[in-house]
This record gives sequence, C-alpha cells and structure tokens, in this order.
Amino acid sequence: MQTAALKKRTLNPWIIAAVVMFPTAIEILDSTVANVALPYISGGLAVSINQSTWILTAYIVSNAIMLPITYWFSDKIGRKNFLLASIVVFTFASIMCGFSTSLGEMIFYRILQGFGGGGLTPLSQSILLDVFPKEKHGQAMGFFGFGILVAPIIGPYLGGWLSDNYSWHWIFFINVPIGIIAFALIKYIIPNKFNNNKKKSIHLDYIGLSLLILFLTPLQIMLDKGQQSDWFGSNFIVFLFVIMLIAFITLIFWLIKSKDPIISLKIFKNKNYSLAVIIFFIRGFVFYAFGVIYPLFMENISGYTATISGEVNMISGIAVMIMMPITGWLTSKYNPKAIALSGVFLSCFACFYITGFNAQVNFNTFVFYRALFGVGSALMFIPLNTLAFSSITKEFMTKCTGMSNLARSIGGSIGISVVTTLSIRRSQLHQNILVDNTNILNHQFIHTLNTIQTQLHVGTQEAYQIIYNTVLKESLLMSYLDVFQLMLILLLITVPFILLMIYKKKKVSLKVSH
Repeated sequence: MQTAALKKRTLNPWIIAAVVMFPTAIEILDSTVANVALPYISGGLAVSINQSTWILTAYIVSNAIMLPITYWFSDKIGRKNFLLASIVVFTFASIMCGFSTSLGEMIFYRILQGFGGGGLTPLSQSILLDVFPKEKHGQAMGFFGFGILVAPIIGPYLGGWLSDNYSWHWIFFINVPIGIIAFALIKYIIPNKFNNNKKKSIHLDYIGLSLLILFLTPLQIMLDKGQQSDWFGSNFIVFLFVIMLIAFITLIFWLIKSKDPIISLKIFKNKNYSLAVIIFFIRGFVFYAFGVIYPLFMENISGYTATISGEVNMISGIAVMIMMPITGWLTSKYNPKAIALSGVFLSCFACFYITGFNAQVNFNTFVFYRALFGVGSALMFIPLNTLAFSSITKEFMTKCTGMSNLARSIGGSIGISVVTTLSIRRSQLHQNILVDNTNILNHQFIHTLNTIQTQLHVGTQEAYQIIYNTVLKESLLMSYLDVFQLMLILLLITVPFILLMIYKKKKVSLKVSH
C-alpha cells in the first residue's frame, strides 16, 4: 500500500499528458495521411480514383460512429482498458490495410481501423482533463493540442513523402511501431484507476445507435460523392438525403423520449459546453476546409508542386507547435475568452489578407499566412476546450469529449465537401461572366488580342486559346477567394458564441445535472 501511495504521489501528470497525446496524434494523422496517397493506392489496387475515395469514406464513417458510444465501452471495461483495446484494433487494422490486395479488403480494414481510432482522441482527452486540476486545464490542452492541430498539417506531407520514396503500404505500416510504443506506454504508465469499472449493469441504446448509423453513413457518403454526382440531380444522392433526414428526425425524437439514450441531452444543459460544441463544429468546418483549399491555390494558381505546398504546411506547423504551450500558459493566466477571441481575429485577418492573393504570391507569403492562420487556430483551440470542460463532472467527461470530437469531425467533413463544391460552382459562374466580356465588341478584349498576337507572334486562334486559358485560371482564382471569404464569415459567426460563454476566475460551480 505504501508503494502504491508513493507512486500516486510521485506520478507527474505531464508524463500522462505525453503518453495520451501519442494515440491521439496517430489517429488524427491517419485520418489525413491517406488523402494524398489515393492515386498510388488506386493504382496498386487497380481501381479508379473515384472508387478509391471509399477508402477515406469508410474510415471517416466508422470513426464518427465510435465517437458517441466511446463512453459506453469505457464505462463497461474502463477507460484505460478500452484505450488499450482501441490501440490494438487500430494497429492490427493498419497492418491489414498495408497488406490489402483488393478494394474490398481495404475498405473492410479501414472500417475496422476507424472503429479502433474513434475512441482514441476522446478517451485520451478525458484522461488528460481528469488527471489535471481545472486551473491547469489550459496548459494541459496546450500540450495535448500538438496531436490535434499539428497532425493534420504533417499528415499530407508525410503521406506524399512515404508514397513517393517507398510505397503507399508504408502510410499504414508506419502506425505499427507507433501503436506498439503507445500500447506499452499506456499499459505501464497510465494508472489503473482510470479503469474505474464498477461492474454495474450498463445499457447500450441499440435503437439510438442504429439511428445514428443511419444518419451518419448516408451523410458522409452524400458529402463525399455529392459533387461527382451533381448533388440533387442524382437519384442516389436524393435517396441518401431522404434516409439521412428521416433518421435524424427520428433520432431527435428518440433522444428526447428515451430514458438512457446513446447521446445524453443532459450534457447540453451546460451553457459553456453547448456553445462550445457549436464553435467546434464551425471551427472543424473552417480548419479542414482551409487545409484542402490552401494547397490547391498554391498548386493550381501559383504553379507550386505538391511537395512545396507540403513544405509550407510543415513550416507553418512548426509555428503552431511553438504556439501551443504558450497558449496553454496564457489560458491558465488570463481570461480564456479574450485569448479565444484573439485567435478568431488572427485567423480572420489571415483569411482577409488571403482574399487579396493573386497568381504572383511568393513562397514566404504563403508560409506566413498559413502559419498565421494556424497560430489563430491554436489560440482558439486551447481556451475553448478549457471553457467547455471546466464545469463538466468526471461522470460525463467521456460523453462530452466524444460529442465535441464528433462535432469537429462532422464539421470538417461538411467543410471539405462544401468548399470543394463551392469552388467548382463559383469558378463556373466567374468563367461565364468573364467569357461574356471577351468578345469583339469589347475594346479592351480587342486590344489584348492584338497585343498577344504582336508580342508572341502567334495567330488569332492561338491568341484566343491563350486568353481562354487565362480566363479559366482567373475564374478559378476568384472562386478560391470566394471560399476564403466564406471562411472569414464563418469565423466571425463564432464571436457572439464565445462572448456568451461564462468565465469565472474562481472554480466554476456549474455541473451537468442528473
């Protein structure tokens, strides 16, 4: 007993923070690392690029399904045990993904990998917030945020580098040594008190779970395939939308009626948490959408290679890494609302300046504003999590972390789909407007046509082609700038929600009631 008491006294919570950050980082890294490797995977499995996107969809859907039911498994077998089990499943599925020889095999093991990875982040976050006192949650989240914010930045570059220099199999095999290390660290460092299995009869809401699956699965497939299928011009997309809508409405009624629903509505009685979930959704939308559009701007407009755009992400990621502990310290010393608002305005400033970009933007400018946006995200992430969970009791912690991560995940999926569709549709609109003005009745057009013919010594047909290519590029540029304007507006929408959150210097007494 004395030895156990000594271990309890000498155990440094920062060691636990480092340990639980490990599985979080590999899960979020894996959700982005496969994106850039899809052409290699599709070639290796002899399928089209469109078919290979199911590899991403399968993971995202299964991962999202696991988030809200993580609490049930953690209550049933204990948080530490379930975290270990999740790492085992995730690592095994990673091995099998690397050895897959057909699309069917790959999709099956990606679903399994998503189930294994779904619980890693909420469980790790729950343990982290449990082991630190509330007044140090800001510093703890600053450390933990490395995995949350930096992994999506590193992921695409790592995926491309492994695929280019080795093979696509290694984007999965690399998880194996990391998974083994994470398992050993959690097994021997995380205290057994985090199992806390009271052996009580725990009910799983099977009806609620079924409705949740019927909602999330069509939603994700619709988001992934909507643009390819012309959205509601496709009977398949309409069918998915109807299923999703019916499932969602039925799920809401069930959650209200059920005594022990899969998603407890009691957690939304907490004002801070409810506001934070809305912000997490919007932030997920903007953060992941930015990660998609910014490299496309660099490659399609400024002519940079995918490797260079990956380097921009890596360099800006260093700025985020440096900022995370600083933000954690600031959050523990000052009003988290003020820090979160400074992050919003910093990211807004980055988006605002980017809306003035043109095709001649240089490398350093791309790096600076990518880094500025990332630093703003860091300044938002840590204080918002601190405010959201400051008044959540330990009993509801895993449920709340699961729901917050689900909001972020759904927001990110919707964000990627919306900005992809918006950029294409707005590009077509801008192209039509520009084409209407490129005719022989426009004196500026005639002047430009004559200048091209004279200076480049080309015929009329070649000059027309040059102008048309310029119109295509200019319309795409304008569509990207429209997307950044949307991100700016969405970030500003979070401001009133942050202002409505409650902050008290003393220990917050709000609790989720039974």
